[in-house]
Amino acid sequence: MQILVNGRETITVPDEMFSESKEARKHNTSYLNEFQKTGDTYKVNSDFKFRLVCYEALRKLVEGKYLTHLDLFGGMGITAKMFSAGCIHVAVNDIDPGCLEVLRANNFDEVHSFDVTKPFLREKVYDMVLADFNDFTIKKYNQGVYKSTMQEIFKIARKFVIVNDCSIFHLKYGKASFERYSKEFGANIETYQDFFEQERIMFKKDFPDWSLNYVAYFGSSAFLLFEKGEPEKSLHSMRVHNSQSNIIQLI
Repeated sequence: MQILVNGRETITVPDEMFSESKEARKHNTSYLNEFQKTGDTYKVNSDFKFRLVCYEALRKLVEGKYLTHLDLFGGMGITAKMFSAGCIHVAVNDIDPGCLEVLRANNFDEVHSFDVTKPFLREKVYDMVLADFNDFTIKKYNQGVYKSTMQEIFKIARKFVIVNDCSIFHLKYGKASFERYSKEFGANIETYQDFFEQERIMFKKDFPDWSLNYVAYFGSSAFLLFEKGEPEKSLHSMRVHNSQSNIIQLI
């Protein structure tokens, strides 16, 4: 199978790498699991399309402002290819054997396989680092899960960081969920914007050189765009309503 990304970049994936069975997403679930195979037909679910639309919205905001890029959870290279326009160097990382095989076969400048829970790539920095976590949430972050990973990310990023944050998945359950997050942050949260504003305050305390200025989100996940050295702007959040897009085409 071939995947055409934004009408300009192609990723080739051997058909035998896809399974007709699908597992629930966990922290270590392979990116290959995003593709549903039925016989010779492949498709992706609506949440996956929503994610790509959110990434594309953020990509347009930073287009032309970075030259080097690290995709920390490279998967099959889709987001790396999305953000590669205008780049002179694109690096990817993954630990899944199948994803590594795909990444190595598709001509990225660097392909790594390191554990993101340990110190990594101290000698290198990139204009932008993208971290497409499977299960990052504020609750886990405050419990210490992924905190060291986030510290590493902000050390090796020069201009931009983008993080997939699944925290808002729980807000769909209504008032009780907003109340739980109000206790988590120690502030009143009644809307999604309230939630993002509290995230902004929290991350500013932990990473004072960075500002959370943009969020693209849908019902299950939010995508946070941090800028280094930029003055804080009014936090702009964009809700994605339409999952139909031509960001990727399965050939």
